[in-house]
Formats: sequence, C-alpha cells, structure tokens
Amino acid sequence: MDAETLKAAPALPDWAQGLFTGELTPLVDDAGQPTPVWAIARDASEARISDQFKANAGQYHARYAASAHFEGLFRQAIAGARIKVAEAPLILDLGSGSGVNSVVPCFSLFPGARQAATDLSGDLLAILADYAAHEGLADRVVCVVMDQPR
Repeated sequence: MDAETLKAAPALPDWAQGLFTGELTPLVDDAGQPTPVWAIARDASEARISDQFKANAGQYHARYAASAHFEGLFRQAIAGARIKVAEAPLILDLGSGSGVNSVVPCFSLFPGARQAATDLSGDLLAILADYAAHEGLADRVVCVVMDQPR
C-alpha cells in the first residue's frame, strides 16, 4: 500500500493501539481505497481462506442474523454465572462474522463497550464496519481479518 493510500485510511482508535502483536494495516477495496477493516501486516491469512468463507457475505449475514436471540442467551449466561461486567468492557470477539450475533448484542448489553472483532472474512467484517459507522459506533469497533497462526 503506497503512502498516499495509507494516508486516506481511517484512523485506528487509540484504545485499539497495541491490542495485536503485529502492525494493523487497512484492507483495500476493489478500487484500491482503504477500508475500515484491518489486517495484521505479517499475517497472510486472507490468502489461505477458502471461497466458502468469502462468497456471498450478504446472504450469510441475512441468513444467520438473530441478534435478539443471542442477546437473550448472553443475558442468561451472565446471570447464571453471576458475572459482574465492567461498565465499559473491552471485548475480543473471535469469529465475529458480520457481528450480528455477537458484537450487536454486546452493544445492547454493554453500551460503553469497545470491541475488537475478528473473522476470516473481510467481506463479513465490512458489513460490521458499515453497521458500526451507521450507528455511530465506528470509534468503538475495530474489525480485523485474521486466522489462527500456523
């Protein structure tokens, strides 16, 4: 990514600096413009991901969206475990997808939360980044494409 494109990239929120061991760089769209979805610079996971996880992200998002259901499950689990959650927790979500079943319910349950959302699919994370921007939460969600290390 050239310096001019990098300059146009969205800023990584201060709270997200240093969460990952590698440098985060924004992914670029088909037009070569930076997106609000990040990748760990040294991680080549995008190249290892099968098309199954990259194709039809919008359909996948719509098919599996059940925010209210998962919010209820989270409430039950927290109550059952008698967990006291901080007012503004920092949440790491592994396998976020579009965030509809994890990030979205967590913002309902924990309005002050900051969330690092990770997934194999940059396309699903782009859906989450768009949602966060639309809801005024872009400064509280960092979307990072990543896979398990080899």
